[in-house]
Amino acid sequence: MSGPIIAVRKASTGTVRSGRLRLKAVTVSTSGADARLVLKNGSGGSTLFDMDFAADNADEQIYIPDNGIIFESECHCTLTNLTSITCFFG
Repeated sequence: MSGPIIAVRKASTGTVRSGRLRLKAVTVSTSGADARLVLKNGSGGSTLFDMDFAADNADEQIYIPDNGIIFESECHCTLTNLTSITCFFG
C-alpha cells in the first residue's frame, strides 16, 4: 500500500523539508543558462543527488527508481540557474 505524497516547491537555495524523507521524484524549471541541482542530507551533509540540466528554458521531470532517495535529517537544495524545483516525497 502506498503512503501519502507531499509536494514541496522551492525557488531558492535552502531547506526543502525537514525530517526523515523519501524523495520519489523532482521537477525542475531551468533558466537560460546551464543549470544544476544538488540535494544534500542537511546543508552540510552528504550529497545524495547532483544533476546538470541543459539551458533550454524547459521543465524536466526526474523519477527516482525503486524506493527513492532517503534523507535522514532534512533535504537541502542548492539551485544553480534554476527558476524553481518541486520535490515529491512519499
